[in-house]
Amino acid sequence: MKKVILYTNAFFLDSALEVANSIKDSVKLTLCIEITSFSKNATLLNISNIDALHLIEKPENVLNETELKKFEHFFNGIDQVYFIVHRNKKSFSIPTILNSIKIVRFLNNSKPDLWHFDNVSLRAIGFYPFIKRLIINLHDPVAHAGEREWKDVFINKLFMKKAKALMFYSAYSEKLFSATFPKNKKPISHISLQPYTFLKNLVVQEPESRKEYILFFGRLSHYKGVDLLMKAMVSVLEKNPKAQLVVAGNPSYGFEIDQSILTKFKNNIKYIKGYLSSSEMAKLIHHAQFVVCPYREATQSGVLSTANALGKTVLCTNVGAFPESVQHNQNGLLCEPEADSIANGLLQMLQNNYYLQLEKNVETTASDQNKKAIANTILKAYEMACN
Repeated sequence: MKKVILYTNAFFLDSALEVANSIKDSVKLTLCIEITSFSKNATLLNISNIDALHLIEKPENVLNETELKKFEHFFNGIDQVYFIVHRNKKSFSIPTILNSIKIVRFLNNSKPDLWHFDNVSLRAIGFYPFIKRLIINLHDPVAHAGEREWKDVFINKLFMKKAKALMFYSAYSEKLFSATFPKNKKPISHISLQPYTFLKNLVVQEPESRKEYILFFGRLSHYKGVDLLMKAMVSVLEKNPKAQLVVAGNPSYGFEIDQSILTKFKNNIKYIKGYLSSSEMAKLIHHAQFVVCPYREATQSGVLSTANALGKTVLCTNVGAFPESVQHNQNGLLCEPEADSIANGLLQMLQNNYYLQLEKNVETTASDQNKKAIANTILKAYEMACN
């Protein structure tokens, strides 16, 4: 049985857990979760403080008893789980590099056959000389519009040279990579993002769940089309003055939400600015009518996997990998990345509570067939990397 180190960071833990659970019975797996002061409460984590933690810690030293219980099902069957704790706030510095060398030397003591990066972390740069066989899951093969940073480009190119194979989370991403890097000779493949089932742990079941609003959640950036959604909502309110929209998330890369629309429609549009804990996010989704993804572009989206895990249907734009998961008028709706098309989609969802009909067809967990397909694709990539 191959020894594999799956290395991820807190921001991608939701997808990495699904990957880990698909392969943990087929390999001797070590799961490493990188955390910092910025990510200690990211996605699924709820860690109060990391100041007293060592560089490498076991879960019981990082998570309190309640939080550890939530991960019990997911960690069960994994050979080793470590939290990699970077207390230095700088992602690229001499101390960070020295720490990453300590980490890779410790992990290499188990003599792994293969390293598997779920995305590439700049803080892992010190690993480079000490890793022989590497596979990388790239979440975004090309940076989104307005989000290209030299550090990300540098670290991706560096480790891509080392990698024996590359994997992606959608057929669209695989094709985009091939078109962008036509000279690539490394084996490539893709798996599909599955519903993030961990989130079910965070929802308090109620006799009757109130469905109160349309929901956009996640990081606010130009490519996510929040401005298109706001314009669409103005049109929706002309025909359905009782409609409600909640926009929840933190602006990034200089994005600013239209304050004039918020002011004019303050009784219908609520903006929750800032970072949401996983529990807060789960509660918002639980009480939503449906989720909307008005993106201008996309590779694949964790928002879709998050919403589906909690049984919510999604209105998505017909871009990127959304059509791979959303079957129009079956488990969701597709529209064009234009304000008028988004408005029509919102109105269709609301008419006679059509979203409830679509919700019945939402898959909240990966099917056995999908799990097997994902595992087979990953294990095949492992074989190629080790030959």
